[in-house]
Amino acid sequence: MTDDVRAAAERIVRSVHETVYTGPLALQGKLADALVLADAVLTEHPADDGEPVDEAWLRAAGFTVKDVENDAVLHAGLLSVCVYEPDDPVFWRVDYERLPEELWPKTRGHVRRLCAALGVTLTERSDP
Repeated sequence: MTDDVRAAAERIVRSVHETVYTGPLALQGKLADALVLADAVLTEHPADDGEPVDEAWLRAAGFTVKDVENDAVLHAGLLSVCVYEPDDPVFWRVDYERLPEELWPKTRGHVRRLCAALGVTLTERSDP
């Protein structure tokens, strides 16, 4: 999603919540539809969707260490990522098969959608 689309959705939410409309019911229904659509877009694409992936965010999202001997590999379901450098994941694996570099998720939104596709539930917290 582009920043323009997100900004438009935020404007819709803000304007509908700030407006008390007393006109025709048909228009009120369209405003309600616009609000539902905007809320869905904003829920599906959090504000930090375009932010890069780093170790602190992965941990806050629910990735954990499974092997204390190798604490550089974080896991969430079938997905694992090696983070020798906290701000630069070294490689990504699905079910222990290494993903080609061109398929590595680069943003938080990419990770969210990859996890959703794999059926991995993230437990995001705002306090990494």
